[in-house]
Amino acid sequence: MFSKFLAHMQISSSSIFICIIYRFMEFRYFIESSNYIWHKDGTVTVQDMDLVPWSKVSAYMRRKGYDWRGGEDARRIIEQQRKRFIGDQVGALKYAIEERSPEEKLLTKIKRHFHRTNNLLVAGYILPDGDMLDFSNNSLARQADHREIGQFMNSSGYEGIKEFGERFGAISMHFNGNEATLRIFRKPTNKQLLRIKEIYKRVVHDIQLNMYKGDNSFSKVYGKRDYGYLQDIEEFYGI
Repeated sequence: MFSKFLAHMQISSSSIFICIIYRFMEFRYFIESSNYIWHKDGTVTVQDMDLVPWSKVSAYMRRKGYDWRGGEDARRIIEQQRKRFIGDQVGALKYAIEERSPEEKLLTKIKRHFHRTNNLLVAGYILPDGDMLDFSNNSLARQADHREIGQFMNSSGYEGIKEFGERFGAISMHFNGNEATLRIFRKPTNKQLLRIKEIYKRVVHDIQLNMYKGDNSFSKVYGKRDYGYLQDIEEFYGI
């Protein structure tokens, strides 16, 4: 009888211990998930600075071109801003604390393979965040073919270009100074529209737009003073 009592006590003690551990993990998750206050203006305030993966934040900002020198430097910068993330820093925080989707991981791999550029003459694609992929092969002009993106897609050739455009929102582009050609497969983001405006501003002669949406397509060549390209993009994609 006594042995049964001891066995019951051991089971009860184990259950209590497991329950305590579960509650602790649940409480810890609550603290971590509520550690960030997301404001309507897009900025984020941190409650507990010790819960932020600062090295990941710094790595993201360095890839964006900022001179952030490790986790301690990243923490110091945010502390000086009263624990608030602003601008690109918000993207760095999201990258650091959220599990990225397979598409986001693949896009990161693509960026690392081709690298990014601000030189229109060597750019091959405009990504939704405004970044342009460097298709120069380390030369002064674009050398790589747009179809090379197929090595990361499920399709090759033109179908690979189309998949990259439809799946990731990438705009295929060619710019040689005199002329420019764009292939758009999805509604452009505001940052992509800014890039398109930059291209139109710098092109000497004309720009050709090829737009696709499901079974519908639209193609037109715009002269230097023909600003109707923006209206056509807005009407085609319902912006």
